[in-house]
Amino acid sequence: AVVSTQSTGGQVAAAKALALKLRAKWSPDQMENPTTGQFNKALEAIALERDHIEATEDQTQPDVAAMRSRAGGEMDAFSQSVFPAGYAIPEACKKVDYKPIIRKVEYSVRGGTLAKLPVADLRLYAKGVKLGLKSTAKKAELVAAISKFIG
Repeated sequence: AVVSTQSTGGQVAAAKALALKLRAKWSPDQMENPTTGQFNKALEAIALERDHIEATEDQTQPDVAAMRSRAGGEMDAFSQSVFPAGYAIPEACKKVDYKPIIRKVEYSVRGGTLAKLPVADLRLYAKGVKLGLKSTAKKAELVAAISKFIG
């Protein structure tokens, strides 16, 4: 099947309806930078000699449930106008969320337990922070590179 890269009038209308429905008043002063918040929690844990760093809520992530309740119909209409029936996102296009593994590895470094993590976790971390290691890197290489990277 030939796929067109040109938008149809229906697709443009569906996109406009969705954008209007999701429009919200927003100011960057309304939320804390998640990286700065996590850093502050880490400093607090170090200062108070705690073994655990409190998690911070990333307020920059979209509230999908609220979006769906506010504009569910428009979201569905847009998806149906853009993607053909039965369309599935190819596996290669699905984005990997590296945040959990990054937190896990960095916590292990601070706790001195990095070498106890599985090689798969170390490789995923190295890929997530773009250390430039080969996918066949040995555990010792991974541990050394990650320790040097984190400092």
